[in-house]
Amino acid sequence: NWQRMPVRLPAEDLIRDWQPCTIDIGGVALCGANLRQTWAQLHVGDLESYPRNPSVQDAWRCYHRGEFARAVVIGRAAGADGLVPAAFAATAYAGYLEQDESRKRGLFRQVMEWCEQAQTYDRCTPNLLYIHAVAMDGYSQSLSAIETLAQGYGLRIRQQAERCLAFNDCHADAHLLLARWHVQICAHAGQLVAAILYRANREAAIAHYERAIELDSDSPIPYMAYAAGLEAMFADNGIEQLIALITCALGKP
Repeated sequence: NWQRMPVRLPAEDLIRDWQPCTIDIGGVALCGANLRQTWAQLHVGDLESYPRNPSVQDAWRCYHRGEFARAVVIGRAAGADGLVPAAFAATAYAGYLEQDESRKRGLFRQVMEWCEQAQTYDRCTPNLLYIHAVAMDGYSQSLSAIETLAQGYGLRIRQQAERCLAFNDCHADAHLLLARWHVQICAHAGQLVAAILYRANREAAIAHYERAIELDSDSPIPYMAYAAGLEAMFADNGIEQLIALITCALGKP
């Protein structure tokens, strides 16, 4: 059954030789009931529900502290409910800390397998769909633009992100992912081919960026992502709006 879903690599093997996160998060107090009290703020972008399982709470606590290896081990040991924090932690480590490209691809591939297996067991939550799309996006970064499109990652990333938003259109992080998807497809395939084959366009990217800002206006992340998207899409033509977005982001905590 779903609780006994097979894993390609035991968590202990997956995290072997992981380096600690160097970001100083000493000011984040998540012990005991503090996790529950700060949960809404921590998850405003992905709207994950507060877990009832204490082990899953611990996995998320480790994730937010940057203890990604512990989050993976605790999350995978917690069974089905711990898959999401484990996947978030493995993806974060791959995206921000892993320097070896082969190991990075392997981590993204492992998260993709977890999510694919979950779906074969009819286990489908908004954040499983979202992190699946994130892992595919990370994995596709190691491929050429032609390989990414030829192997179908372009459409698969969009499909998973859109399925996430079908559950909850207020998922700000999924809107940011879809916005970035539109930007990348237009850059890789050209605007005409992107529009005809993938239904990707700049207008959709802008709409998703603006929706993410509307949903998560207190965070600098949507503003910075929007600025990066504008730079990729319009270069010098959007410099004034770019500066305004960065200025706004810098004013956020």
